[in-house]
Amino acid sequence: MASSRISEQNPPNIDVTRSSVAYGDRAIPKLKRELAGDDDQVRLQALRSLCDKLRNPMNVKEATDEGIAQETPTLLKHSLVEVRRLAAQLLVIVSNHPVGRDSILANGLLTPISQSFDDADVLVREGVHRVTQNVTLIAGGVHKVLEMNLTATLVTKLDQESDTLIKEHILATLHNCMKVNTAPCLATPAIQVFVGHMTHTNAAIRAGACLALTDATFPLEGKEQAVKYNAIPQLVELLQDGDTDVRARAASSLMTVCITTEAKKVVVETDVVDRLGALLDDASTSVKLAAVKAITTIADAPEARRDFRHYVDKLEEIKGIKLTSFDPDALTKAVEKAIASIQWKP
Repeated sequence: MASSRISEQNPPNIDVTRSSVAYGDRAIPKLKRELAGDDDQVRLQALRSLCDKLRNPMNVKEATDEGIAQETPTLLKHSLVEVRRLAAQLLVIVSNHPVGRDSILANGLLTPISQSFDDADVLVREGVHRVTQNVTLIAGGVHKVLEMNLTATLVTKLDQESDTLIKEHILATLHNCMKVNTAPCLATPAIQVFVGHMTHTNAAIRAGACLALTDATFPLEGKEQAVKYNAIPQLVELLQDGDTDVRARAASSLMTVCITTEAKKVVVETDVVDRLGALLDDASTSVKLAAVKAITTIADAPEARRDFRHYVDKLEEIKGIKLTSFDPDALTKAVEKAIASIQWKP
């Protein structure tokens, strides 16, 4: 028989960790009001509900129009670590979309975001670094980072951080920035930091460090610093790395660094000829292509040119391999240039 007693249990299928979401276009305004309230429990519930709701890309535009992102600077400084974590997570979700990145820049949120680089909680730091990486995917974000001189801060954080994922985000951010301007990085100990990370235990960090070094060494000043801080021996060592991306990026970096005479003098003192020659048999076509281009550059040195002649037949063998990239004949063209460089006579 039914009882008239009222249960103290929550109704079924009700999640007490999240706010009850209003219907339709009233949902996000209600959650915004709860974010601005004084009750921390309500604020946490609103943050969780917002994170859930914004996973649907259709809701991100409405959230940015309502000014949800503008509420996060205060939340990133909150005394409760759970609030800071959820605020960072919310910004990550927003910054995954072009409209969200535009909103972050338009409202000047990069400054409070960068202030959380020093947060005591690793998850908060990981979140804000990921947001910064996302923002630098667009030109406006890169220019803002350069304008704020955040590159020096990022290089320092790369050296200080122990979390692998945060290091990956920082390297990706610096890569995005150096595609526009390398000068701010070269004014810091960036080359030394990149070289130091080439021996990291994580393959993604080693690959990211090689890519960052390639970016930084396009100008002459970067090439000179790479020679000065012993980047070349480290790159030659990485040609035998167990990770495909690391091998490809190490070879690409050698191609960029070894354009100068000083770099060629250093690289010919290593066993770079045999190591690059071994990469011609690599299973990855991207590694093959990078190795061939590095051979073309290094073969300008007379000593290397003489030793590379032993690999002309191998170069001829791989000449006909077609790539699946936008230029299927890229390897063929690179091999022809490498052979011409090796067989050049004064």
